[in-house]
Amino acid sequence: MFFSKKTWEHHLIIHSRHHPIYIRLIFCNSYCMGRRSSFDKIPKDLYRTIDKRAVDALLPHLKPRTRFAEPCVGHFDLVRQLQEAGHFLYWASDIQKFEPQVKVSGCTVSVQYEVCDALILTTPLQMADCIITNPPWSRDVLHPMISHFVKNSKFTWLLFDAAWAYTKQSRELMKYCTDIVPVGRLNWIEGTKMQGKDDCSWYRFCMRRDVPYTKFWPRGNDGR
Repeated sequence: MFFSKKTWEHHLIIHSRHHPIYIRLIFCNSYCMGRRSSFDKIPKDLYRTIDKRAVDALLPHLKPRTRFAEPCVGHFDLVRQLQEAGHFLYWASDIQKFEPQVKVSGCTVSVQYEVCDALILTTPLQMADCIITNPPWSRDVLHPMISHFVKNSKFTWLLFDAAWAYTKQSRELMKYCTDIVPVGRLNWIEGTKMQGKDDCSWYRFCMRRDVPYTKFWPRGNDGR
């Protein structure tokens, strides 16, 4: 749901059995947006991982110098932050072509990567230590990705909405989920203070589980 920057006053009359209850709701200078709302969405779910709180929540759960694959790389936002934290990009690809810019030895250069569907990848995903990505949240894309990544990686970290774990549609895939790391609401739109309406989590998926249950980490836990 979106609200304009103007102050809106909504007056609502709720009739109880005996007396009407007068409720005044004021929404002032606020936005609310959702990747899964009915409003116009960014094509192909290209919501950039620009909010550093996402990576900050994941870092304690990664081994030092992790070699990761990013099959939904977009503008390299997630890659940049992980590399700054000492991790290494093994593979990068996306279903569409962008021209991300990165700094190398003080110079800004364009980055080259494979343009392909993540669902056809096998060997690059298997050779990396793990997959780390912010995938499309549309369920008709997300669910096949989870299934494919589970079969073709050592393990996978995916960033998407926290509510998914509590839905019926997650039942079959949750059996591969070993860890859930809460993140909260994130800013997806560069240059704004807008936050999404969905709380987010990092989900770790793995074909072989060490324990027969999913670990739910509290906010701020360092994973050790």
